[in-house]
Amino acid sequence: TTLYAIILGWPGRGREVTFRSIQSGNTPVTDVTLISHDRPVPWESSDDGLNVVLPERSPDDLAVVLRIDLNH
Repeated sequence: TTLYAIILGWPGRGREVTFRSIQSGNTPVTDVTLISHDRPVPWESSDDGLNVVLPERSPDDLAVVLRIDLNH
């Protein structure tokens, strides 16, 4: 199962983004990929949500798309 998350705008350089609705207890994440770079980004899943660290430079000025692979 794959989930796509769209972030409008760029939250900042090397910024961590937390998706609170994707918690480790109810949604097992296996991988997170930045679509425009087609490479994994650092992430950590916890009871607080899925934390993703974005790269220093924005791949796009309008939106960022993350592919979140789930193990269901």
